Amino acid sequence: IDDIASVMLSVDGVDRPLSDLVAGFNVDIDAGQTITMIFTVRVKATFNADAVGMLHNLATVGDEEPETEIPTGKPVISATKSVVDANEDGYAEAGESLTYTITIKNTGDVKKLDLAVKDTLVDLLPYIDDIASVMLSVDGVDRPLSDLVAGFNVDIDAGQTILMIFTVKVMDDFDADDVDVLRNLATIGDEEPEVEIPTVKPVIEAVKFVVDENENNIAEVEESLTYTIRIRNVGLVDVEGLFVQDTLSEILPYIEDPRELILWVNGVGRPLTDLMDGFYLDVGIEETIDLVFTVVVLETLEDVETLVNYAHVGTLIVSAEIEVLIPEELGEVIPKDPDPVKPVVEIPQTGVGNGLINVSWAVTLVGMILMAMGFKKKEDE
Repeated sequence: IDDIASVMLSVDGVDRPLSDLVAGFNVDIDAGQTITMIFTVRVKATFNADAVGMLHNLATVGDEEPETEIPTGKPVISATKSVVDANEDGYAEAGESLTYTITIKNTGDVKKLDLAVKDTLVDLLPYIDDIASVMLSVDGVDRPLSDLVAGFNVDIDAGQTILMIFTVKVMDDFDADDVDVLRNLATIGDEEPEVEIPTVKPVIEAVKFVVDENENNIAEVEESLTYTIRIRNVGLVDVEGLFVQDTLSEILPYIEDPRELILWVNGVGRPLTDLMDGFYLDVGIEETIDLVFTVVVLETLEDVETLVNYAHVGTLIVSAEIEVLIPEELGEVIPKDPDPVKPVVEIPQTGVGNGLINVSWAVTLVGMILMAMGFKKKEDE
């Protein structure tokens, strides 16, 4: 109990120092009389009920030794630990933050003093960023997380709950193939609450393909080529911030200026230059995203046999290619005449069977030229 120097003793309503009773004194008491002595003391704030299960007090009154006792009660400590990942999908991923909460409760009758708490993070440290600057919140009051790693003591009142919260970050280069589960064990008095979270690696599939305007799988002058980059999340977790880029650098010399063109992302338009510069996508579980854009081929195909185009989807590189039709392979290109003339060549009448047939052939100018080219080639041979 606290010091009693200033504590008073009431003897039938008359106060005197409690120290008189400690030293002892005499009283007169008439036949049939009752004397009541009352005093109040205060248990020390540092009293450890774990060490003392009962408080006893013995007085001496003449030949009598009246005694009283009071149980001190006992603190009952329980502790749990939980973890929540940043995107709350229940998996720890590379670069993701993990928030740990240690919950300590005293469901006993008395205060628990000097409760030892410690979390060495020994099973986490190889897979998380350095914790030198990470803070621990103890019921809203911050202190270095390193204190918890080293261990410290807390007092917890009867009925009180203490929350300890800290957040660590999984390393960016963490490989979930190496570790299936991240475990963490804390020590709270005699309790050892443990929590674990499974790890997972995002799984992205990507392909790229191209379709030409007339669908003959050959790129021709002034023809439109439609490219599609198809991205699919086949993993167990959402993928946030997937970097996608297609600079078009391999085909830029052979297509019209793409700076005013539109990129369609699952039907939503945005500038194609966004894809050329690169941007980030979020891809949900089992979600498929199509990036579609169309370019037009220039008349500069003489020096290339195949148009190849590469795109970057996260760590993946996907490509699409299409063969090129070189104009020289068909000879000189004849411009289209908006109003072609179809001359008629008269053929002399020829007798066939029982009658005469008047035959006239309508031949287009292009047809005549091609025929002439054929005859010329034959003469050369």
